Amino acid sequence: MKTPTYNDRSPLRRQPTASTLSCLMLGCLLASIGCGGPKYGAMPVEGTVTLNGAPLPNARVMLFPKAGRPAAGITDDAGHYVLAYTVSVTGTPPGTYRVEISTAYETPELANKLEKVPSKYNKETELSVDVVDGNNVFDFELTD
Repeated sequence: MKTPTYNDRSPLRRQPTASTLSCLMLGCLLASIGCGGPKYGAMPVEGTVTLNGAPLPNARVMLFPKAGRPAAGITDDAGHYVLAYTVSVTGTPPGTYRVEISTAYETPELANKLEKVPSKYNKETELSVDVVDGNNVFDFELTD
């Protein structure tokens, strides 16, 4: 029987892609938040993020309440996101939330290179939303 050899193209040698890492990080974030169910009263939250009129892919949208756990989602290629409160619960409970949108969430070392979103939408956010009972759609039209 021949011993397998591995080269640089071997699937076992490939480095994870940025999207793989971002999905893994979001999963870890949501897993660390905890598990929950309908008892949280989470309402569906989704929307679209654009920057200067163009869809903003791979951006993290986070909603932070005054107290309690945040909810997060990642935009797809069309800029669409769906928030998750926990691994198994989408949306977030009703309330007022501070909103942060960022493309530099993957690694702190690359933050300045990866960030496409002005700080007024993340570090110095000016955004807030009120989640109400029922479906919630929040579209964010960001500009430089």
